[in-house]
Amino acid sequence: MQRQSNAQPRETTRHGLPALLADRRMTRAQKERINALADAARRIDAKTLALELDGGWVEIDLDGGADAPDPLAAARARGAEAAARILAGPGMLTGAELGARMGKSRQAVDLDRKAGRLFALSGGARRLRYPDWQIDATGAPLPGLSEVIAALGDGWAAWRFLGGPGADGAPRWQALARGETDGIIAEAAARGHAAFG
Repeated sequence: MQRQSNAQPRETTRHGLPALLADRRMTRAQKERINALADAARRIDAKTLALELDGGWVEIDLDGGADAPDPLAAARARGAEAAARILAGPGMLTGAELGARMGKSRQAVDLDRKAGRLFALSGGARRLRYPDWQIDATGAPLPGLSEVIAALGDGWAAWRFLGGPGADGAPRWQALARGETDGIIAEAAARGHAAFG
């Protein structure tokens, strides 16, 4: 006697391998297993791979998926172009240029960056630019700058925050330059906590 199943038929979805591996809900281990299975399937000239994931079947296109256009490629390209324009803009200094204004070597500036006393914007491998406004006329970092950097966690976040308008409509770094640090540090901490906490 055959057993009757009350289970509903499972839905099958079809994905290209790059799109499936870009899914942020998947763990690293799941992605590694899927990659290993896809490699094995390619070795036997398979064009698709079917897997049971999260109670449903996923059919992975091993052929066309790699050639499918990346839906985020255009956005990434626009972001890279915008970053390049910002890094080439006025007031963006190399480590050596900022060091000359501070009376330090490029290496000392880099140590200050690594210690969180200064920040730089990264534009790819070995391309860092330092906003000139993060030091005062004497070459010292603005008061409260290290606390803002610590709260926000990276150069681009610090640049967006400090370059953005404060309560008075002026860029927040100007408040630091005037010594008005408490409110800016508190706002940075709240923003950093909201983003990471």
